[in-house]
Amino acid sequence: MRRMLVPIGLALLLSGCAAQPSIPPLPEPTDAPATAAPSAAPTASAPVTVVDRYPGLPPGAALDETFEPGWVADVPGRIALVTFGSSSCPVEPVSYDRDSTEALSLWAEYTGESEVCTADMAATTFVIELPEGFADDGDVLVNGEPAPRLG
Repeated sequence: MRRMLVPIGLALLLSGCAAQPSIPPLPEPTDAPATAAPSAAPTASAPVTVVDRYPGLPPGAALDETFEPGWVADVPGRIALVTFGSSSCPVEPVSYDRDSTEALSLWAEYTGESEVCTADMAATTFVIELPEGFADDGDVLVNGEPAPRLG
């Protein structure tokens, strides 16, 4: 009798394990900014002209230990915007708010097609042309949050 109970008990144990709910899949990796961002880009937006993009900080920039987007003046009419996140899936500037007159209000997001992002924290610099009417010594907002000057 005991010989029959062992296989039956083992079968019940294994079937009980199979009936456990599965663990839900992990969410897709994102490279969203560390601060809460508005749910959508401004409605009166225009595309940003990215002149150059490279890993790391621009010359003369000091690392901001908050890892929030920041910027430095580049050449007249341009700024270098620095974002932090995955080096293979950087957050990049895509548009600016045309209605903003007090500050350059940029919208930045991950725009790549990579399904796998590295789990590192790296700086990526985007040199952008300033829209007409904005100076390289004004205030810059990224996704609604003030971006500090890094140098």
